[in-house]
Amino acid sequence: MNGALHFNAHMPRLLLVSPIHIGREIAETDQSPLSVSGYEESLKFAPLYEQAAARIGIDFLDAAKYAEPSPVDNEHMDAEGHAALAAAIADKLKTMLG
Repeated sequence: MNGALHFNAHMPRLLLVSPIHIGREIAETDQSPLSVSGYEESLKFAPLYEQAAARIGIDFLDAAKYAEPSPVDNEHMDAEGHAALAAAIADKLKTMLG
């Protein structure tokens, strides 16, 4: 079975969305462990999520291609980022659902 899950044909389609990247300027706005290597570590998210999605046979979307963190905290999206990501997810779902 090679480690992959095999879904029943009647199972709903699933979409795994990787997180956005942490902002490069995180050290200036945050004193948590994220500030040390957050940006570099966040660059690893999408490939790992994409591999996981492929392994279990579900769809994938890289949120970092559509949105970025707000300069306010370098972690969270602002309204514009949320809108852009929502539009990307909607487009992906339309494609998935035919």
